[in-house]
Amino acid sequence: MADPLVTDEIKAYIGRENPPITDKVEWSKMRDYAVSVRWPDPAHPLHSDKDFAKQTRWGDIVAPQMFLEAICKAWTPEERAGYVDHPLKGKAGLNMGLDIEFLKPVRLGDTITMSQKIVDIYERSSPTNRLVFTIRERTYTDQNGEVKMKVKQHTARTFDPVKE
Repeated sequence: MADPLVTDEIKAYIGRENPPITDKVEWSKMRDYAVSVRWPDPAHPLHSDKDFAKQTRWGDIVAPQMFLEAICKAWTPEERAGYVDHPLKGKAGLNMGLDIEFLKPVRLGDTITMSQKIVDIYERSSPTNRLVFTIRERTYTDQNGEVKMKVKQHTARTFDPVKE
């Protein structure tokens, strides 16, 4: 039996948080995102037409639900400098899915802060690979402290199988 990849040293990463990233919800970013997700069809009027949006239960334009995943990113080396990740890199990385809770609408002018932490790391094996799974939680909060969205991201990294 091979030594486990997920040791106590790796498990110590559970609970570690990345530095928060803050971004402003601006019309041009929101419009471009709304257009891109519907292309070649026009953007949904809830996200682009103030007169239409006023007649809805939201009362004004709101951002598309997944918009927050497109902003609040660590784009610069300075922003990426504090990114927390365990040292197990493997042969390949896989996105195993997202669990998403949409809690409140996101509006123009909101200032959104994304916080992210590692909540679990575990190992599984198959005849062809060893996999290390990492679960991260992201929380998107507005300037008033209201949580707008929660995302749980499941990723896996592949490693060579154990040679018996």
